[in-house]
Amino acid sequence: MLETVAAIWEVGKYAFDGYLWAKKKLSTIADHAIARVERVINAKDATEKYIHIFGVINDLPKVRVKGAIEFNEEITDLANKHLSKIELNEMHGLVLDWDGVETTELNVQTADFAHVQAMRELGERPQILSAGAVLVCPEKRCILVHKRSESSATYPSRLHILGGGYKPPVMYKKIDNPGDRSSLEFTMIREVFEESGLILRRYHEPIAVAQELDTGFIQYVYLGVRVTSQQYEQLEANTEGRLLPVGFDELVNKLKNNDIWVPTGRAHILMWLGLGAPGAGFFRPRFDGKTAREAFDEATK
Repeated sequence: MLETVAAIWEVGKYAFDGYLWAKKKLSTIADHAIARVERVINAKDATEKYIHIFGVINDLPKVRVKGAIEFNEEITDLANKHLSKIELNEMHGLVLDWDGVETTELNVQTADFAHVQAMRELGERPQILSAGAVLVCPEKRCILVHKRSESSATYPSRLHILGGGYKPPVMYKKIDNPGDRSSLEFTMIREVFEESGLILRRYHEPIAVAQELDTGFIQYVYLGVRVTSQQYEQLEANTEGRLLPVGFDELVNKLKNNDIWVPTGRAHILMWLGLGAPGAGFFRPRFDGKTAREAFDEATK
């Protein structure tokens, strides 16, 4: 009985904390964090910029699928060559007429991974729709990051947040695959489950809207999705080395090492810190003795 009451109290605290975040006007603090994060990730001496963060929102746009893309012969021929090398030729949603945060609806068209790879080979950067999350376990005082496989198409062996591409509903022969329907929240939940085995849900976490400039990915990232201590223990027994906890007290030093991160993953964790580490606890969490924003300042100076 006491455990049940404690669990209800724990969830209630978190939900109320998230509710307050959802009601705040995030624009001023988000703009400050965005400027600092982009300066750090897109270093002045870098030959290529990695991320553009459009803003922070509280509600996701709906996704509308507008059919399949009609590719020209050159892309189709290249795609056919890629097919023999691709183990799973999944469908993706490519965003049309996207304008950043000022939208309530996203129009996408579908393309399989072989055609996406063909587009990349020709120098294009397809705007693949994706969703993810910065996962935090306040009881264990850590965030959870995903270490990419060596065979990953982009940034192999680097640390990243959990997430991935939106799956559009498609018909295969006579089988209706519902995909993620019109919900990017479902994309996030599905991707987290596939990469961790955990079924999580959001509680009004702020959502960063960004584009990964070197690949074209459009990203909607929940900042501070909470993992309970019970879920964390389940995770430890099932990770098989793919997920890594990063403790609050070591986080700043790790974030200073850009060589181990997917740039946009590092950016979203910095954004999470810059917004005060939502989801990290009912009371103000500490990062090696610093508040979240002090840790953010240290990591971005």
